[in-house]
Parts: sequence; C-alpha cells; structure tokens
Amino acid sequence: MLFITDDYVTIEPYIDYVRDIRYLAINDQVCAMARKGKFWKANVATTDFVLIETELDLVQKIKKLQAFLGADIIAIDLLEDKSGNRFFVEYNDIPGISGFPEEVKLELVKCITDKIN
Repeated sequence: MLFITDDYVTIEPYIDYVRDIRYLAINDQVCAMARKGKFWKANVATTDFVLIETELDLVQKIKKLQAFLGADIIAIDLLEDKSGNRFFVEYNDIPGISGFPEEVKLELVKCITDKIN
C-alpha cells in the first residue's frame, strides 16, 4: 500500500529505548555497534555510531540464525531500555553497514568477490 499513500504505518508496542544495537555477521566475523537516530524511531536518520564489545550470547544467536538461513551476511537489530532489557526488533539479510569500520567493509567485498568467483 506504500505506493498509494507514499508513506507507511506500523503498529507495534513502543519501547522507550536508550540505545539501538546492531550485530553484524559477515562470514565468521561478528561485530556490534550502538546507534542513535535523529528521531524517536530507532535506526532512522542515524546520527551516531559507536562500536561496542560483542556479547557471547548474542554472537551465538546471530551465528545460529546465519547458519539456519545459510547466509554469508546478516544483521540483527535490538533495542535496549533503561533497565538493560533487550528487545529483538528484526533481522536483515541485506543490512546497511554505515558506521562500521573499514575492515568490515573489506570483509564484505571479500565475501562478494568469493561468491562471484
């Protein structure tokens, strides 16, 4: 219906989050970052990117999802509230990599080049 309204609507509970977290897996490499958006909706018009330490539990979960889907690259997005509770929002099989370091971008290029060859 987006083509009719030129806009979209989502209906979901609002999470009063303090940070938006993305875990990104490319082949065997996993990294994480906290992001801050310009508006109330997480990961829209992102203004700040901060790399964070990965947590073993979340690394295991993204690797399990990656294996289940047979994906070379995948990302999971989470919201964290003031109490430290985390809420899984979505996974992306074609994730944006803005804010990640150059090594991550080079790993993505290597992944694509290996697939082509």
